[in-house]
Amino acid sequence: MENRIKVSPGTVIKRINRRLDADERLRVNRSVRATIDLGQYYIHDVRLNIPVEVHVDLEETARELGAIRDWETVEY
Repeated sequence: MENRIKVSPGTVIKRINRRLDADERLRVNRSVRATIDLGQYYIHDVRLNIPVEVHVDLEETARELGAIRDWETVEY
């Protein structure tokens, strides 16, 4: 069994936001209606005030951006 270090979602969100473009932020939906439309996580362009990417998979996006390493996993 592999030993993986557990990383909290809040930490992963901060790491992703540091790697996104200056105008983009990963956001967490708090309402049921917004979660249905955009997903639990989405990337928001703060300059244009529009969602850029919806239904974002937190761990997959973090791995693509290099925000988490192979030995780390997101603990929900």
